[in-house]
Amino acid sequence: LTRLSRIDPAVATDVNTRLGDLFGEQRPLGVWMNKVTDKVLGPMLGGNSASKIAAFSNSAMWHWNLGAGNIGYTITQALSPIQTVLPEIAYVLNGVPKHLANFYDHFAAGGTKGPVGVVSVLSPLKLAVQSARNMRKPSESLLQVFEQAVNERVVGPRITEEFIGESAQRITDLRGAFSSGEGFTGWLRSLSEFMPAQAERFSRAYSLTVGHDVGKNFLGLEGEKLYRFAKQFVIKTNYLYAAADRPGMFTTPAGTMFGQFKNWMMHYMYTMMEYTGEGLSHGNWSPLLWQQAGTWAVGGLAASPLINVADAFNNAFSDKSRLENSYELFGKNVSDGVYYGLPSLLGVSLS
Repeated sequence: LTRLSRIDPAVATDVNTRLGDLFGEQRPLGVWMNKVTDKVLGPMLGGNSASKIAAFSNSAMWHWNLGAGNIGYTITQALSPIQTVLPEIAYVLNGVPKHLANFYDHFAAGGTKGPVGVVSVLSPLKLAVQSARNMRKPSESLLQVFEQAVNERVVGPRITEEFIGESAQRITDLRGAFSSGEGFTGWLRSLSEFMPAQAERFSRAYSLTVGHDVGKNFLGLEGEKLYRFAKQFVIKTNYLYAAADRPGMFTTPAGTMFGQFKNWMMHYMYTMMEYTGEGLSHGNWSPLLWQQAGTWAVGGLAASPLINVADAFNNAFSDKSRLENSYELFGKNVSDGVYYGLPSLLGVSLS
């Protein structure tokens, strides 16, 4: 950091701040919030009362909105690779190496794509299907990648653990659940967390499998290089949620409460802009098209930022709302499909 501060003081300051986030150090605004709150609630809650209130509120909101048997959230979490993995496959196979170097060590070290061959529009879908099969019957190489990933907790449920903490009690511990009121409360919490955590583990494990297959079959990677690429693929497609990975405004006590449900969305918007830039600069529209197609399939137009464009276009030419015009022109079935995606065919919505 000393050497970096001489070369670029601004970057050195940012790195030092992020390292502080990583080690749990509060930023000045967070310190001020806790100091003000401690004057009133400190005698009852102890020091850092604002952070304690934020942690409790985040846990309560998560259980109320996403846990406790919320099947819709669990299904959406399990289907998230459709929105993130497919476009990233297209990005890696067709993207410019100097841009990919920002996310993958292989390209940062001057690595090439090797004998990729002909990459068609449907290649990401074909690879995604093949990876699902490989996940059921893993090769020796994939098993080695998984073993290292488990040891480094790459496939752990980051959303669950970051916002509500890791469960100390298992749902199978029925004896402990009914031994005391505290034990029963812990058991209920574990039950609430179980399905979302398993869905996130599946999503991360599947992303790791896809990353392994892309790295091995298209980039010719082996050993540690293959593992690092697969790990970075998981990070790129499933995101990170620790304080060091969130915007600074979301690291304070108030910010964590405001930003609990914003982190995934902000990552999604960032990759959307990244894929848009790839299309504008190099004519590679495949990642953006796969991203939007995947989002539409899972949640329809209602889950896509493009709904704001549809609103603006509708309001420019009509006094009626977008919904009124859509259902009048196209009828219920077509409009439901556009707004709520493929789940609408089953009479449900995930968005």
